[in-house]
Amino acid sequence: MQSSLLPPAITELVSALSSLPGIGAKTARRLAFHMVDGASDKALALHQALSRVQNEMGHCSVCGFFSRPDEPCTLCSNPHRTPGQLCVVGRIQDVLAIEEAHIFHGRYHILGGYISPLNQVFPESLHIDSLIHRITDEHITDVIFAFDAISDADYTAQYLLEMIPHEVRLHRIAAGIPFGGELEYTDGITLSHAFTLKREITH
Repeated sequence: MQSSLLPPAITELVSALSSLPGIGAKTARRLAFHMVDGASDKALALHQALSRVQNEMGHCSVCGFFSRPDEPCTLCSNPHRTPGQLCVVGRIQDVLAIEEAHIFHGRYHILGGYISPLNQVFPESLHIDSLIHRITDEHITDVIFAFDAISDADYTAQYLLEMIPHEVRLHRIAAGIPFGGELEYTDGITLSHAFTLKREITH
């Protein structure tokens, strides 16, 4: 009933904000009111930032990280990254968590999620083919699965074991990551231990 009292423009703004992850209806309404009521400069800055992201940002065609359109990302274009080492993660957020912990210096490959048939996510939905091509083309010798501690990640790891050439050494981080835990929310010390105590897995 109360929502009908609001002008359509504000109702649409509240709806758009509440569709974002982690933002409920009340938080969305509070943010919308803050932008409209006496914070026009902040609203304009947000609008400009969103427009810039939409117009200037894309995903790296090599690893899947953020980049400018048709350009490799800063990670792939960095000549100081350790060659031959590839860390495979589910999401972009995982790369940020690992980089902030300063525990890996090779290159990354972002799958874009995990295989989950119940959620209609199949191998062809993810960046798995490009991963296999990279391993061959870039002469990758060591691959680390830095996955969340969830069943879909386990299933994905098992699938990849069958796809990756046998001469490639495979490891998976595990120690310190609780079951159900996500790398994005894991502290740097725990992540550091997880990488240090990673276990080698066989094909």
